[in-house]
Amino acid sequence: MKVIISGGGTGGHIFTGIAIAEEFKKKDNENQVIFVGTSNGMEAKILPLYGFTLMTLPAKKFKGKSVINKFSSLFTIPKGIIKARRILKEYRPDLVLGIGGYASAPMVIAAFCTGIKTAIHEQNTIPGLTNRFLARFVKRVFIGFYESTSFFSQGKTLITGNPVRSVLLPVTSDEIAKKFTILILGGSQGSHSINMAMFDALKELREVKDKIEIIHQSGEKDKEMLEKAYKNNGIEAKVEAFIEDMAKVLRSSHLIISRAGAGSISEIMVWGKPSVLIPFPFATYNHQEYNARVLSEKGAAKILLEKELQGKKLGKIIKDFLLNREKLKTMGENAKKLARPHAAKVIIDDCYRLQNNGSMK
Repeated sequence: MKVIISGGGTGGHIFTGIAIAEEFKKKDNENQVIFVGTSNGMEAKILPLYGFTLMTLPAKKFKGKSVINKFSSLFTIPKGIIKARRILKEYRPDLVLGIGGYASAPMVIAAFCTGIKTAIHEQNTIPGLTNRFLARFVKRVFIGFYESTSFFSQGKTLITGNPVRSVLLPVTSDEIAKKFTILILGGSQGSHSINMAMFDALKELREVKDKIEIIHQSGEKDKEMLEKAYKNNGIEAKVEAFIEDMAKVLRSSHLIISRAGAGSISEIMVWGKPSVLIPFPFATYNHQEYNARVLSEKGAAKILLEKELQGKKLGKIIKDFLLNREKLKTMGENAKKLARPHAAKVIIDDCYRLQNNGSMK
């Protein structure tokens, strides 16, 4: 099968696409997969590291821009569709799969107009504008959360979960860290507000400094400041601008403090880890808070909203989990129950059915 995966812009979209592409190759090494995105999205940086081909389209983000920029974005759509049709003519795919992000629209629309099978995957509980629009054109809508079902036609929607890259699927769930290890993730660029909250929380954590260890993905700007702060407070910590071996730190952690992007919480669930989720308040449609509430309502995570994010409060939450391991264990077990580790396989198997006869049965 020849497949085009289109979309991107954020790491969440791209890593979902990579997980799906890996599964296509695992299903049959003769399968061919290319990505279509933009030259200025994260896909341009990430995909070459995984050996995937990226072709680019002219596309601009629509939501949240000024009126002038919105008109400019609209004018790029016809150009994008024309370029997409050229790619389709050259590559001749059997299937086009949109993974979200404004770059996916021209490719999916062009495929629909030329009679090529189409599908989309929505990672979040609250679908983005692009996928809401594209859903009317595609044969299949794959969704990461049950809570998204109300946004799409029941007859074409399949709940799959969010695909996780094979390298991040746990081989063993054994914790290898001896000390109580807290993993702090603010996204691929880090989160300044989470960084500063941890900076202030160190006053609370001094009294348990010999019992804890911190692994902190900080982003580049705050890295040096945090390293000095941990050292000055006598707390063992490893601060990284970006963590390459995420599987290793997920395996060793006892508690995760993280944003609530769909990709991050899917990895947390697959590993069965308890977490404190701090939704990014400016995410489109506030989808990160809705993502976090899925876990919170099932006893799989604690939510700490940005407006409540204070160092003293965060420090007390960490100490509470340190002293209450049974609560921590239960939360992790609940997270594991929500996981869908075979999401990519479910999607690929259905793509084969779609290609053969279009039925989900």
